[in-house]
Amino acid sequence: MKKESINPSTKALAKFQWTTDLVSNLSHIGGVPLNPELSSVVIGWRDENGRKRPIFNLDSIQISLNTSTNFLGDVHKDGGRVLFVNTNPLLNQSIKEVANDTGHAFLNGRWIGGLLTNSHNIFSRIKGFKEVKDNYSEIKHKLNIKSTLYDKMDQSFSGLFVLQTLPDVIVLISSERNTRKSVIAEANKMNIPVVGFVDTSDSPKGIDYPIYGNYASVGWVKSILRSWNTSWV
Repeated sequence: MKKESINPSTKALAKFQWTTDLVSNLSHIGGVPLNPELSSVVIGWRDENGRKRPIFNLDSIQISLNTSTNFLGDVHKDGGRVLFVNTNPLLNQSIKEVANDTGHAFLNGRWIGGLLTNSHNIFSRIKGFKEVKDNYSEIKHKLNIKSTLYDKMDQSFSGLFVLQTLPDVIVLISSERNTRKSVIAEANKMNIPVVGFVDTSDSPKGIDYPIYGNYASVGWVKSILRSWNTSWV
């Protein structure tokens, strides 16, 4: 079969649209202070009322995003298990949607210590809560029963019901240093690759597939999640 050629102008237009979306969301403007480890992906500085903020090299963002996207696409295609870990409440719904639509797991909010390194016990707790939810959630709703403990466990465990064994890859979206440190440490110990969003003030250590950019830009992250959702479904 003859390989279809792609018009160079089409490639240029796609790159223009991608760059426009990136810049319009200010995802190329990094956080401070700059981590010296990320100097190689910074192209300059932006002055904001006397405060200088680093500017990501757009090519570095695009290359890192393409590499991570291709890796995740291969994992999904091969039937691998992805676990999304997110601590930004503004992304909760988007994370839930892409995970549910594509059959993967998610954890919004507080990290569950030992989820990867003590998985046998944690999975046992998740299974126990799932049985409770399956049997009593309808009654709880009908009788309008309030339970802080139930709601807390529901928030932590419901996105993990599809995870019967350790995930094959972690997607990390968190600016909380303790969360990042814990997730990366557990994943590295269990030899689970980490795809992580990395701002200029973050450390890239322990992250196998960094996605460079200011992930406080919710619109930009949502557009990435939508693209993954569309291509995986």
